[in-house]
Amino acid sequence: MHNCRIVDGSISFEEAIKLEIIQAKLTPKLLEEVEKLIKEGLYADRDEAIRDAIRRLIREIRYTKEEEKLLKDAEWGLYGK
Repeated sequence: MHNCRIVDGSISFEEAIKLEIIQAKLTPKLLEEVEKLIKEGLYADRDEAIRDAIRRLIREIRYTKEEEKLLKDAEWGLYGK
């Protein structure tokens, strides 16, 4: 893990040794797509691709929740609802 490379940042050796191991089951098609991204050089390995996918999912969910809150606030401001 000394040479971990993260797409949207870097991971130090200290962070790398704190990583927890989890298991994930993927469909053959999904695994094939992950392997293509690795072959294209976007990720060093499956671990990196999965970590990035989880980070992106978390960001998307948080953004969507914040967007929904803002829309409700705007609706309340415009229509008093």
